[in-house]
Amino acid sequence: MAKLAERSASKKGTTTQLPAKMFETSGYSAEVSKGLEDLERAVTLVISNKYNEAEAILKDKAESSFYHAVAYALIMFVQAALTFDRETIDRTHVVMQKALELCNKYRRATSVWNTFSDMWYGKRLDGYTSVELHAEVYYAECSLLEALLTVLQDESMVSLIKAGFKIRSCHSMFKQYHSWMEEVTSSTSSSQQPLATPVDKHFVSGVHLGVGVFNLAVSLLPNRILKLMEFVGFSGDRERGVELLTIGYHSKTCHSPLCSMALLGYYCIIAPYTGFGAYLDFTLPKDILATQLTEFPNSGILLLFSGRLALLQGRVNEAIEKFLQSIKEMSEWKELHIICYWELMYSYCCCGNWRAAAYYADILCDKSRWSRATVLYQKAAFLLMAKRSEMVESGSQQQSPVITDGAPSFDASDDEIREMMKSIWETFIYDLNVFTVL
Repeated sequence: MAKLAERSASKKGTTTQLPAKMFETSGYSAEVSKGLEDLERAVTLVISNKYNEAEAILKDKAESSFYHAVAYALIMFVQAALTFDRETIDRTHVVMQKALELCNKYRRATSVWNTFSDMWYGKRLDGYTSVELHAEVYYAECSLLEALLTVLQDESMVSLIKAGFKIRSCHSMFKQYHSWMEEVTSSTSSSQQPLATPVDKHFVSGVHLGVGVFNLAVSLLPNRILKLMEFVGFSGDRERGVELLTIGYHSKTCHSPLCSMALLGYYCIIAPYTGFGAYLDFTLPKDILATQLTEFPNSGILLLFSGRLALLQGRVNEAIEKFLQSIKEMSEWKELHIICYWELMYSYCCCGNWRAAAYYADILCDKSRWSRATVLYQKAAFLLMAKRSEMVESGSQQQSPVITDGAPSFDASDDEIREMMKSIWETFIYDLNVFTVL
């Protein structure tokens, strides 16, 4: 990634300078160049922990520019997914509807005959302008976010079915775009003649992002479900997904940061939690983090991923330091602290420091809306383990291989632990109220 900005030391009127380009914005009309430049600046601010400033830049033009609208919708979606706040989810839905409306406005109008032709022969994008290509891929991306938001907005079976159809529609769009790109590339290679108008690189990276994410997501499903998904048209090639996202990451386009985040999320969080972490080669995420942390050493998001990578490789002390530093740096977007608290809880659990683990479990009980029953159960289990360890040791201080000096601690009486265990079942039923519909 190209060199980016150094933050100003002043507090008032702080701005982020851009000595070099994160992605290419030249060769476009003034309107498109301005949209891409604002996206570049917003991405820089987000990585630099200045979420409010980035949101202000995007929100200012979200009513007129689909570039700003889709990026603003993405930020709102992350907030909604982290908080599960009903008001935030509803506001995000409104923003997404506006973004889809703007994207649709700039997409090329098609006749009924063209619609049927696209269904039979595949969508053709020959002769599309850069704006129309951008609108196509942004519409597919925003539609996917809207499908995921549908599940957060209404946890009924009907909403799940609607979301499933929307996701399949998004996958179909990305698949058609990718097929067209491959067809154009292969025909150009066979004729050994360059394209009169090369395919827009921002569009190409967006397609790589969409197809890559779908391949990775589907590949994580169990084999029986994977065969069914492939039967209905989905593809689940894990290596292909990583390859496409890696190409997108190195493309120096508006989708490069999203491709890098998708790769870091897969390697550092999703794959280990789904049982695929033992088979991973961490060379790629290490290279991505080394490159980006050089440009943004205080980025809360990058420090979070760096902590996850350290934890997966057994460097627990380093992981704890990274998570604590990430919390300190992400002062504007406290919703992301929840992820750090969760990781700190398990880091101290790996150390055998049960009271420190219970301390962060207690914080999650108060601040997190993710499965409170799970966190409450872990909190009670950690406290029981702490009491058992203290009884077994009976005063003998056994040196731990992991240093936890200065770690927080949490304590509770036996009666409080009993009450905690009693309330878990009621909380569990509340958290899983969606299954009453099933």
